[in-house]
Amino acid sequence: MKITNIKGIKKAAAATKHLTGYYGPMCVQMIYNRTTGEISTHDLVGHNSWIDLSDRPEDINVGLIYEPTTTQNIVERVNAAVSEYNTLTASK
Repeated sequence: MKITNIKGIKKAAAATKHLTGYYGPMCVQMIYNRTTGEISTHDLVGHNSWIDLSDRPEDINVGLIYEPTTTQNIVERVNAAVSEYNTLTASK
């Protein structure tokens, strides 16, 4: 099942507009909440930091974003992350 209606997607895309690429000082971690259907963003400094989701099973890490991105790209990333999550949990 493809996810197309993601709450907060425009805000998430706007949160990437200041990014300057992989070698820039900042990146944005995107997290999709399977329960609410909402995506959240978190500004991170450096490439060695992220938010640990091991105690939040309803949240899926969509990835670290280093460049400005579009809502379409976010939808694709969310679907890929959810698909991977479903595959991993189905095999347990």
